[in-house]
Amino acid sequence: MFDPTLVSDLQVVAAKNPAIDLVLTQHGGHVGYFSSKTGQHQANDPDPWWAWNRILDWVKQQ
Repeated sequence: MFDPTLVSDLQVVAAKNPAIDLVLTQHGGHVGYFSSKTGQHQANDPDPWWAWNRILDWVKQQ
């Protein structure tokens, strides 16, 4: 979790380092959701295992 003003700096760093895969999302992120099922529904997100599924996506790409 970080201040959104850092996004451009993170993009620059990630672009220069092939070991970094930067994933920016509208809601949630690498630590999953600090919310309930109701909060997830309000965010219109159907994926209750977001963080785990991003890890599996990354593994499939390797």
